Amino acid sequence: MIPQTMPSRRSHSTALLLGITALVFSSAAFAQGPLAPPAGPPVPSMKTLDQIEARIPINATTAPGNANAVHVISTPGSYYLTGDVQGVASKDGILIEASNVTLDLNGYSLKGLGSSLNGIGISRSGAALTGLTIRNGFITGFGQRGIYTVGTGAIHGLTMEDLTIACVGTGLRSDVAGSTIVRRVLVRGGSGGIQCAGGNSLDQIEDSMVSGITGEAIVGDVVERCQVGQVTNSGLVVISGSRISHCRVASVSGTVGLVGIYGEEVNDCVVSDLTLTAAGPVDGVTGDLVTATRVQNLISAGGNVRGIAQRNAPQGIVNGCSVASLKTTGSGTVTGIDADSVTASQISRIGYESSTGVVTGINFGSLVSDCSLQTIGHAGVTSSVNGIYNSVTNTGTVTKVTLQTFKGAGTVVGIRSGIVDHANVTGFVQNGSGFTGNQAIAAQSVSNCTVSNLVANTSIAIYAIFAENVTDTRVDLVSNDGGTANGINGTSIVNCSVSNLDGIGIGGTTTTTRISGCSVANAGVLGIQFGGSGGVLDDNTVTGCPTGIQTLAGSGRVVVRGNSVSTCTTRYSMSANSAVGPIVTATGIIASTNPFANFSD
Repeated sequence: MIPQTMPSRRSHSTALLLGITALVFSSAAFAQGPLAPPAGPPVPSMKTLDQIEARIPINATTAPGNANAVHVISTPGSYYLTGDVQGVASKDGILIEASNVTLDLNGYSLKGLGSSLNGIGISRSGAALTGLTIRNGFITGFGQRGIYTVGTGAIHGLTMEDLTIACVGTGLRSDVAGSTIVRRVLVRGGSGGIQCAGGNSLDQIEDSMVSGITGEAIVGDVVERCQVGQVTNSGLVVISGSRISHCRVASVSGTVGLVGIYGEEVNDCVVSDLTLTAAGPVDGVTGDLVTATRVQNLISAGGNVRGIAQRNAPQGIVNGCSVASLKTTGSGTVTGIDADSVTASQISRIGYESSTGVVTGINFGSLVSDCSLQTIGHAGVTSSVNGIYNSVTNTGTVTKVTLQTFKGAGTVVGIRSGIVDHANVTGFVQNGSGFTGNQAIAAQSVSNCTVSNLVANTSIAIYAIFAENVTDTRVDLVSNDGGTANGINGTSIVNCSVSNLDGIGIGGTTTTTRISGCSVANAGVLGIQFGGSGGVLDDNTVTGCPTGIQTLAGSGRVVVRGNSVSTCTTRYSMSANSAVGPIVTATGIIASTNPFANFSD
């Protein structure tokens, strides 16, 4: 093995000496000069605020008043208050007549009188203004408005932010074309809130609040993260073509008509506690596209009530919304959602008391999907009660919905549509005599549905399902103390089951062509009745009925084959036109090999 050579103490000393020498020369090379301070007193080395942005205090010299205002700003600049400004009768507090003006209230107040005009007026005198900002202070007591734009010219780039306004009139109103931004403005009291309603304008209102007023709360184009509460006469109203998001409207009352939110697009908003004390309409939200929005507790004293309604029919789209607790008195109608398309939404307690008018959970045009409805109507509704309803027969699609607990004293319809698929309908109650058209589902095509717990007390027959084509559907527990309660009535009925009802389990219409692969148990009148002009009745099972399978005397040629009937008083009641396969009745081992044989116990 070759021995390793250990470094000597001398080599360590040499390396240390070389490092110190390099440090000394390096420090000398980067020396910064003498440490002694310069002669004379210290002088400021930073710019003043005036050097960065020249600011002008508002006083009688910099902004002299005239017959229209206490102070008038007529030249561009950055102005600020150094104290409160007291308003006088028949004048504005401050009048702005120039472009490129920033007015900082600096935490102070403009204090008006009831006879004062506007806290801050912006006058264009026919010429357009640009680049105006008003911020950071309080405006109180003025008789007309807190801030108001007057004249005929446009304003491009008007910003109002961090203000509190409490005036006798409207808090903030802009009627000009151009663009306005309102941020973090609080309006309390008066006859109006924040109203930006100029034609051909883009007005954005953000993070603001209006309360305790008697008129329109917020009017603009884009409204975001705003709140309105304790308002009489009207709620949050946004002009056509507007977008409203993350806003809340609560505790609004009136005597003429109420709209919580009105806009083209409404997203993630809440509207609650709208009360009309007269017979006028109440709408929680009216819009073309409404998403992720909640509406609850709407009341009218006799007028029509709608939770969410489309602004321009048939364009309304509603997705991911909830509507609860709507009612009216007298003959007014109540509708949870009225739109062309409704998806992923929940409806509950619609028309739950005091109304005799029509009650509808969802009134739609083309599609209802992934929705649930609960507690629609009440026992005193003598007009119709509809769960999901299309006013045009056999139109629209309803899929993946749940409807439970709906009732009325007039006509009751669970779902009316063109196509119904994967629907669950339960808790149907009809307690008025003499009304026709009582059906849990009425459609052209029904598939993969369940209907259960239907109760009626009417002399007119009720139907769980009335449709042309019904497949893979189950009906259970249908009763009518005043008349007949039927399960499924249709033209083609395949792979369905019906059980525990007062009337006819499955009944074909005069156009029936096929009843196949179905089962009926415990029907109070008969299991399957075929009344069509011709067709096939095959592979069905009937048990526990007074009559098992019947073809009517007026029916055409019917092929009856492969059916099984047991524990029925009359197993088969066949018309002369029916072509019936052999009916095997012997007990024990069934010996028939005829493929068309029918069986009976």
